[in-house]
Amino acid sequence: MPGGVLPDTGYESRWEPALDRAEVRRFTVLAACLPGAALALSSDGASAPHSGDPLQAAAAAFFDEVVDRLVRLASVTTLSRAHAERGRTFSAHDAWGASLRGDTRAIRWESPVEIASLAEEIARWRRSVDLESRSPLHLCFELEDPPGESAPWRLRYRVEGLGQTDEDPRTDWEQAWHDNRVDAAGRESLLMALGQAALIAPIVDAGDGGVTGATLTTDQAHRFMRSDAPLLQAAGFGVRLPPWWQGAASHIQVLARVTAEGSPVAGSFTLASLVDVDWQIAIGGEPVTAVELARLAEAGHALVRFRDRWVEVNHGQVNEALKLWRRQMREARAANDIIRMMLGIDGDAHGLAVAGVEAGGWLGQLIRRLRGETALEPLPPPAGFCGTLRPYQERGYAWLAFLRQWGLGACLADDMGLGKTIQALALIAREREQGERRPVLLVCPTSVLTNWAREAARFIPAVPVHVHHGAGRSVSGTFAEEAAAAGIVVTSYTLLHRDYASIRQVAWAGLILDEAQNIKNPDTRQAQAARALQADYRIALTGTPVENQVGDLWSIMDFLNPGLLGARAAFRETFALPIKTGIDLTARDRLRQTTAPFVLRRLKTDRDIIRDLPEKREASVYCTLTREQASLYQGVLDELGAALKNGASGISRRGLVLASITRLKQVCNHPAHFLGEDGELGGRSGKLDRLREMLEEVVAAGEGALVFTQYAAMGTLLQRHLQQAFGCFVPFLHGGTPRAERDAQVAAFQAHAGAAVFVLSLKAGGTGINLTRANHVFHFDRWWNPAVENQATDRAFRIGQTRDVMVHKLVCGGTLEDRIEAMIREKTALADDLVASGESWLTELNDTDLRDALALAQDAVGEWTP
Repeated sequence: MPGGVLPDTGYESRWEPALDRAEVRRFTVLAACLPGAALALSSDGASAPHSGDPLQAAAAAFFDEVVDRLVRLASVTTLSRAHAERGRTFSAHDAWGASLRGDTRAIRWESPVEIASLAEEIARWRRSVDLESRSPLHLCFELEDPPGESAPWRLRYRVEGLGQTDEDPRTDWEQAWHDNRVDAAGRESLLMALGQAALIAPIVDAGDGGVTGATLTTDQAHRFMRSDAPLLQAAGFGVRLPPWWQGAASHIQVLARVTAEGSPVAGSFTLASLVDVDWQIAIGGEPVTAVELARLAEAGHALVRFRDRWVEVNHGQVNEALKLWRRQMREARAANDIIRMMLGIDGDAHGLAVAGVEAGGWLGQLIRRLRGETALEPLPPPAGFCGTLRPYQERGYAWLAFLRQWGLGACLADDMGLGKTIQALALIAREREQGERRPVLLVCPTSVLTNWAREAARFIPAVPVHVHHGAGRSVSGTFAEEAAAAGIVVTSYTLLHRDYASIRQVAWAGLILDEAQNIKNPDTRQAQAARALQADYRIALTGTPVENQVGDLWSIMDFLNPGLLGARAAFRETFALPIKTGIDLTARDRLRQTTAPFVLRRLKTDRDIIRDLPEKREASVYCTLTREQASLYQGVLDELGAALKNGASGISRRGLVLASITRLKQVCNHPAHFLGEDGELGGRSGKLDRLREMLEEVVAAGEGALVFTQYAAMGTLLQRHLQQAFGCFVPFLHGGTPRAERDAQVAAFQAHAGAAVFVLSLKAGGTGINLTRANHVFHFDRWWNPAVENQATDRAFRIGQTRDVMVHKLVCGGTLEDRIEAMIREKTALADDLVASGESWLTELNDTDLRDALALAQDAVGEWTP
């Protein structure tokens, strides 16, 4: 509030805090917590409440200064500043007002007498506020509803602050007025408060101290509850209304009773399927008859008695309800509409609020399951699945099968490394086991095409897989024939829209999107193609927490269950903008509740998952080559073949083979590594692009990663590329790193003081250091010596590590990396002592076996569009 003081140096204006009782109490508690050193900040003239306590005075002085400065900063303009400093004023009051709108507090007026008179006027004007803030008494209002429709309502005036019981801390006005503990100042503050309340709510009788309340008609009582009570509460008065009052005119509602007879054939049900809905009018959740509804319409009051209780009636809603009654109380509605009502997305039908949805039969079972009211039935792994599902994976597989049964889309958003791939493959195997012979289209980034094909061959070998990519891929009718002969067709996002005309001709059993964040922008061609493609069921796989990416969520959910979240513009208005701006704190919870039945996300930190996982889990990540890599790889093979044909033997042959293997590994890493150049890195290496994709998930989850390479040159390239990708310094520890710098890098990483990614050379970083901040270990290139690789992995997997460690071994499919990986895994061609020797055992292979081990397979190359 504006005020003024009379210091020894001259007259000043001030903006002073005006605190209510609750704020005074909080201020007093806060000030009592100040250390004694705060007394050094003390100054005279504080207006905030204190009782002679030095700490209270110091806090009040500081508070006064801050409030005055903040108000001036917010209100002073160039014009008001000039007027305060040089403008002409015509009275002491005018000079005081100009000072309040300036940077300095000095009041430019020469008459001390007029200034003193102004100070007295300000004090009288502020008296009511000062009395109210300092008085322990608090005026309250209680509205009592009558037992019958003809009896009057009673608004009682009550007083808090006289120490009544905990059950009722308030005292009637008359009792408080005559209480010996209430002095003249207390009575004056109560009368002032009553007068202020009368200005806000005219129905309040602001008479003398003998007034104890007011008698109201039904219409006056409604106006008080609807309009006056919120204003009085905002002004600091206590207000108690009848418990049945909800403050919102939404009591005329409809109940939806859904009829769904029989049982839908698997795959025939969609969100567009029609079901019969019987509407029933309700008040407060209770059905009403047509006679009762007509009586409410005739009443003419906003508050009416209904079944021995008072209810608020919105006559516009009553009229809508009567219209619905006169029309048809049964209609066919899309199942999507019913599910949206059940989940609380659409709370409106025919202009009336939906009080509830009741459904029987199969639809009732579906709704209860989506609500989480019934448990998911466990499913045994399909007979054609050659692997072991962990308990949480079995639950995920059963969840996918449940939603697939009803034709509903599912977003499996498990943390990276929890096996989304094999859960999806188990579902495909189950479908085949039940007689489904139409193919499933699986769309993924080019970098994991080979990985999907290999995982499918490993876990469901009886299901034929066709990889649709490359310059020689089939199109038009030929593609349809190849797809029909396959159980799974794997293709890339790029080809999904490029070859859409051919792809759409196939009758797909299912459509699965891996790394589904690739369609987060609904305006891209690949997102539009994914939404337009027809399939009996849809699944999105992503390691990104989609519930936290509100802007991306609509596109993914609209692909899975079209229309579930409404139109894009409505979603932005209802969810995206309120969540982003924070203006609606319930929006995020409502969105999570809406999408929860269709999103399953488990974290490695979940207790149930931790029990299921081993302490260290290893997985090979298969990557494809770019065309540039494939050309360089074949060139190295041609040079080696020519040299072998010329009769290289003995030590010369051994050296030639080892050198060629090194060059091939460099090509698999990156063309820039092989060529020794410093050009652009992105889009030229399938392995590097896949590493970046996986690291983005690691960083987004707030986790840490170590990236090992056996080549210092590749480490430098990795460091540069990852720094550009994540916008921060990424350390690289190698043999040339000085000890002091090495120690600083390790300490900073462990202390979470920098990037969540640490690049290390296999030898220099493979021993002697503790990097337990990381729970992901990436072997970018392979030493093929388990002892060496395990030593490196143990930088993260050691005492002090509180999380499970995920080990990712990047392998280029269809190359020497792939074949040696397979030989080690199957242990058919190698003994442990040969493996321990690193790569030297390869030099002992004859020319034919060597060519087979190093050859470039046709499926090694991806479809890249840098």
